[in-house]
Formats: sequence, C-alpha cells, structure tokens
Amino acid sequence: MTLGPDGEILTLKFEISPTQQGRRTYRLRIIPPAEDQDSRDNLRSATVQIVERKNRVLLFAGGPSREFRFLRTLLYRDRDTTAVVYLQTGQAGMAQEADEVIYEFPTLTNELFEYDCIVAFDPDWNELAEDQIQMLERWVAEKAGGLLVVAGPVHTPRWASRIQADSKIEAIKGLYPVIFYSRGSATLRLGRFAAETAWPLQFTQDGRDAEFLWLEDDSLLSEQAWTSFEGVYGYYAVKDPKPGARVYARFSDPNTSMDGDLPIYLA
Repeated sequence: MTLGPDGEILTLKFEISPTQQGRRTYRLRIIPPAEDQDSRDNLRSATVQIVERKNRVLLFAGGPSREFRFLRTLLYRDRDTTAVVYLQTGQAGMAQEADEVIYEFPTLTNELFEYDCIVAFDPDWNELAEDQIQMLERWVAEKAGGLLVVAGPVHTPRWASRIQADSKIEAIKGLYPVIFYSRGSATLRLGRFAAETAWPLQFTQDGRDAEFLWLEDDSLLSEQAWTSFEGVYGYYAVKDPKPGARVYARFSDPNTSMDGDLPIYLA
C-alpha cells in the first residue's frame, strides 16, 4: 500500500492463518520517504500467543425463549464452541442440547473468567447476589468478556424501570448500552412493543459498516441479503443510547417514531 499525504488515514487489512501453536511476533514495516526525519515510527510489532482452544460461551436465560433455544442448538453443533447453559427456570435432569448444564450463575472468579462470551436472554438479574454482579463487572472490564444482552417482556420491565436506589440493578444498567425509561415516564406504556406485521430492520451507517453483522463478504452484498429478511414484529422501548454507544439498527415502523427517531433495536 502506498501511503498518502500527511494527515490521511488508510486502512490495511490482511488475514493470517497460523499452522502451529506457540508465540509469534508479527511486524509491520514501512519504507519511508527520503525526507523522513524519525525512523522510530517506521516499524510496529505485536507478539501473540497462538493456542488451539474452543470458544466457551455461557447462555444465561430467564426462560426458554425461541431466541435462546435457537442459539443453544446452533452453538451446540458448532465444533469451535463449548456451549454451557444456565436456564433459570431449569430443573435438575432437564434435557438440554448443550455441552454442559449448570444450575446457578458462577460464584467464583475462576469459574466466570473461563468464559469468552455470555449471552443473557431476558434474565432475572435480581436472583444474582451483589458479589456475582461485581464479578460480572470485573469480567467485562478486566477480561474484555463479551456480554450480549437481549431484552424481553418478562423480567426486563421489572428491573429496568426501577427508580429507587439499588446498587445491584444500577450496576447491571451500567453494562447496557442504552438508557431505560423509569416508572412514571411520560410514555403511554413501557416494555415490549409489538406490531401486527413484520418490519425490516433499518441499519444505521455503523450497522452497515459492522462486519459482524455482514451476511456476505462485503457491505454491499450483505445489505442486499438483509433486504430479503422480512423483518421483526417487536422491540423493547428504551429512552436513548448512552454517550459513546453505537446504534446498529432501528425498528422501521414509522408509527413508532418519537421526536423523529425510530426505536432502537440493536446497539
């Protein structure tokens, strides 16, 4: 790649598939122009540890929703994933398509910190102890744990709209990328809104640029693929995105817009 003039930022993308485990150092070097006065910024390197390890994912659900059951089956069949299930309504002996079934949220750091990702489907956060919530915060902040949260009609309205001080719930709200409505807000109703017909997702520019949402190998082909998706029937109403949060998609029914903005569907 030929660098442009001063101040111009270019993106270089390359993929490497290591064939062996162990430590590797990757170096990126530029050939500077003749007038370059500082050679210290012409080389960057990074050392990585290559290991053969499955992704360990915890599916944490308040109940056996369709979304939970779909993802549970999908991950169980994925050869690169170890799927662990904690279903709050589950009972000992209940059959689950999972590599492992647990009956309480992890209580020790070495247990929680083993996970790469937690997907929480409308869980009852009130069932967790304060030290479990603090441990979850540490897992996100210190271990870069990937937390995906799915709002739902059963438990989310009970804790998201609270206005009284509750350190556990405030900590959980801090992990969400949106600001929830509180009880007494000037809205007709809170919680999950449903439509009679499906509405396509309206992707923002951030959503179109987010590669993890691509259904094809590039943004344009992915956008064309998404247009074949009929849409969704509802969303969970929230007030605003938090400062710094990225909104990826909105619910496209024009009758649901407030102050000119369509409801947030994915952030």
